[in-house]
Amino acid sequence: MLLRLYQVLLYLIQPLIWLRLLLRSRKAPAYRKRWAERYGFCAGKVVPGGIMLHSVSVGETLAA
Repeated sequence: MLLRLYQVLLYLIQPLIWLRLLLRSRKAPAYRKRWAERYGFCAGKVVPGGIMLHSVSVGETLAA
């Protein structure tokens, strides 16, 4: 139930998030180039049989 509520709320505030990203990217044009990464899309190459690593910052680790 809470997951569904979270998904609906995130869906509803998505336009506000886009607006914030747009306004911030007007101040810093380089910020716009990494929008896809903020939504989980990566342009990195995937090598068959390779190992993919995901790391977090120390702050994220301490917050958990």
